[in-house]
Amino acid sequence: MRKVRISDLSEDVRGFVAAAYEGGGVVVEDEAGRPQVSVLPFRPPTREETERANKSLERLREKTGKAMQEAGVTEEDVIRAVLEDD
Repeated sequence: MRKVRISDLSEDVRGFVAAAYEGGGVVVEDEAGRPQVSVLPFRPPTREETERANKSLERLREKTGKAMQEAGVTEEDVIRAVLEDD
């Protein structure tokens, strides 16, 4: 994926990007109506979203750790199983 600074864009393209951001995104279709390109806004998560995600991850870690311990499986065992076919 190519990254471009907004300041490097022409005024017309900046206007298009601003409209896409404000409108929640844009899908560009070909003449037959098939989607070809999408422009989606990137919005950093709020502090609340980040905190919720971190709490969710911590619960997942606790559950996973407990289940692995009950099964007698280590993190190294899981890594070895995942990499087995590589």
